[in-house]
Amino acid sequence: MKKKLLFLVAALALFVPSVMAAEKTAGTEEELTKALSEAVTGDTIKLTDNITFSSDHIIFKGEKELTLDFNNHNLTGNGGKTLIVGNGVVTFTGKGTLDVKDSYVNVWGHEESTSKKKTVLNVDKDVTILGSMGIAIFYDVEHGAYNTEVNFAGTIKATNFGITTNGKILNENGPVVNIKKGATITATDEAGTGIYCAGNGTYNIEEGATITGGTGVEVRAGKLNVKGGTITGTAKELVSEANGGGSTTIGAGIAVVQHTTQLPIEVNITGGTITGAEALYVNNTQGNPTTAWAKVNVTVTGGTFSTDVTKFVADKYTVNKTNNTYNVVENKVLETNDEKVIFESAEAIRNDLVLKVTEKTEDEIKKGTEKVTEA
Repeated sequence: MKKKLLFLVAALALFVPSVMAAEKTAGTEEELTKALSEAVTGDTIKLTDNITFSSDHIIFKGEKELTLDFNNHNLTGNGGKTLIVGNGVVTFTGKGTLDVKDSYVNVWGHEESTSKKKTVLNVDKDVTILGSMGIAIFYDVEHGAYNTEVNFAGTIKATNFGITTNGKILNENGPVVNIKKGATITATDEAGTGIYCAGNGTYNIEEGATITGGTGVEVRAGKLNVKGGTITGTAKELVSEANGGGSTTIGAGIAVVQHTTQLPIEVNITGGTITGAEALYVNNTQGNPTTAWAKVNVTVTGGTFSTDVTKFVADKYTVNKTNNTYNVVENKVLETNDEKVIFESAEAIRNDLVLKVTEKTEDEIKKGTEKVTEA
């Protein structure tokens, strides 16, 4: 009997977490601070009222996995106070607004590449962030920012930058920012930038995202993968000036301007609608050496643009112009015995070509081949 009882206890232990997750509530700054200090991994902190915090920053730390449920309430910083994700996995969910006024949500990376710590911020679709910047990713001590990730599906309305990676982040395998379907990121200032990729990292923009600013996206280091979405530079005229401590360009849908750090840049555009005075602007505005500028690579294999992007289009792709729209499509070839006709290109609509039909014998028909292959 004793053996059976021990077996039963051991079996039940498999289904009981070592620390039970709980829901905590907070309706004041003091209650929120207390809930954060007492929370353990798996806990949800639910707001029960609008909270203004002014005595100190709201800090997530301790390598915990926590959820902040806005629960149809707002969280407002005052007196320069903001919200900091120091480490752990933090999820903002529930309908509500985080207003950090003249500041921004801080996300901190980790110094050592071998560190077991990680910092992940997930922002769900019903959460809105307001501030001078929305989210800013920073380095730790000596410009390292390893094991850092932002997954954004909400809304940002910021004055200067929607989301940015600090330009002093130099390490490989830098922060990863995933802009999810349904995300809306807007920089409201005429010279603002929706996404400003200043430091080394990777930005992935998915179908269904909307990014708007004087320039939609500026890349000065790292990788940008545009898989879809709508990216808009609203400034009527393109202006680009060297800047060692900020953005350089307004009027571009996407601007690619290498920073003074001279780090490699890789831009891959496979889809999306990109508009601006210049849809895709790639220029050595900073005046970096040719050896540094040679590390900048931009490849377009899809998407719709407001200006011509032919010089960036990869092999086996072409640009179709319809009115003032430039569509990048795969270049297909119809191959016959003695001639190739390229479809999806200007050759397909030449009016000096004549289709000539000649009678073939039955044997010739059997031997004839016609196939569609890639160019």
